[in-house]
Amino acid sequence: MGKETIKELLLSQADEKYRAFHLKLVPGLSLPMIGVRLPALRKIAKEISKKSLEEILAFLNSKGQYYEEVMLQGLVIGYMKCTPAERLTLIREFVSKIDNWAVCDCFCSGLKFTEKNKELVFDFLTDYFQSEAEYDQRFAYVMAMDYFLEPPYLAQVFARIDGKVLNGYYSQMAVAWCLSIAYIKAPQETVAFLKSATLDDFTYEKSLQKIRESLRVSPAEKEKIKAMSRKQKRED
Repeated sequence: MGKETIKELLLSQADEKYRAFHLKLVPGLSLPMIGVRLPALRKIAKEISKKSLEEILAFLNSKGQYYEEVMLQGLVIGYMKCTPAERLTLIREFVSKIDNWAVCDCFCSGLKFTEKNKELVFDFLTDYFQSEAEYDQRFAYVMAMDYFLEPPYLAQVFARIDGKVLNGYYSQMAVAWCLSIAYIKAPQETVAFLKSATLDDFTYEKSLQKIRESLRVSPAEKEKIKAMSRKQKRED
């Protein structure tokens, strides 16, 4: 399945109504969007991942003309058969292409090999936790949220959030989302962290907001979280 064949296949799956809807959710894309739904992209990615290694690498190394081609590359990295070390090399190359939250988050959710290689992957994420680039940061915190909000990694995730300068809205929102899921899994530890952490005000308030918006948090808990608002305390 050559690059032109893949492009033709993507174009044949175009859904204009979906494109118009999704464009509103992912503003400022650097590449044009065709409008292919994620289930169709996953199906195509699985087919590509069955090709020879030479064909797969040729696709992964190609420059995408469309948003969906980049999304496909990320999905293929998750599906293809290779060693953990080989996959991490491909991941590092791909992360540099990420320039929107949708590709980032979909890519992270597809890296299921992490479940069996947690120590290796967490060590790999160190550079991204330390990075000042917005989407490097988002990649690290979405990966943390998807795979590492449990002992012995939870405290290490908190440590990498505390005092971190988050460079951009999408990295800030990734941390807020991560902390809201951490609260679901470990409420006492997460509240203790939020009370002591040196988060910027925006990320802190968004973390509380996302916790309160969760359907898995009781009304009584939501009131306690609301009372932790720095803004409210200043107003009082």
